[in-house]
Amino acid sequence: DSATLSEIHSRCESIGCIAFKLPPFGSLAGKALKHCLDELSRLFDKHSPLIFKIGWTHDAAWRWANDLYGYARSIDKWTNMDILYIAKEPFSPAMLEAALIEKYQRREGCRNVQAGGETTRVPSCGPDDHYMTYVVYRSFKYPPHRRP
Repeated sequence: DSATLSEIHSRCESIGCIAFKLPPFGSLAGKALKHCLDELSRLFDKHSPLIFKIGWTHDAAWRWANDLYGYARSIDKWTNMDILYIAKEPFSPAMLEAALIEKYQRREGCRNVQAGGETTRVPSCGPDDHYMTYVVYRSFKYPPHRRP
């Protein structure tokens, strides 16, 4: 069962450290890519030094909080997730992930080991399915804030 985008958004807001930083609705590929590059540039300018990892998922709240491999429980102690792009199919978010990893994998702090898009397979996309490209990060510029 897939959650609707509004359900995912609501769960992300309740987690409190997941932000939606999306390109304008209807943006074509070049504009969406430029938006993501600009967002990552702003992130690096504002929060460096930092560690970061680029990825894609079907549900950002689940990817953050799940007990199996959620970022909230990671040894890297990630503090934030920014959703950079959303699509109704997985191939463009996976390709965007791979393009962003290609650009930033050699940057200090990048935790991506693989090239990106490895988990993409032909899905049975339902009308409510959404797929997201994201970046998780932890800044060392400021002291960490405590979560209850």
